[in-house]
Amino acid sequence: MNEIASITNTNLTETQLYSRIDEISLLSNLLKSTEFNSSLTILLTGIRGVGKTALIKKIKNKFDNEYLVVDIDLSRTNAYQQKNLTRGSIIKIILL
Repeated sequence: MNEIASITNTNLTETQLYSRIDEISLLSNLLKSTEFNSSLTILLTGIRGVGKTALIKKIKNKFDNEYLVVDIDLSRTNAYQQKNLTRGSIIKIILL
């Protein structure tokens, strides 16, 4: 039972993330690419319960002192609730 963690815990172990080592490595490398004056926006999508929030919290915790990592839950927006979430509405949410 100790291996089960709440998504509010930002200090999850690799076991608690169900071996998401490849995903963590990919996101880490993408963040590190910003050192070369490139701007980065990542849209992480998937069905409920697959661990998106836990993965983002792990990345945020890992790079908190080096990068600004922002987590926006689009499922809480009016556009999503009204089943009208488009690329334009996502851009509007992010920029406003």
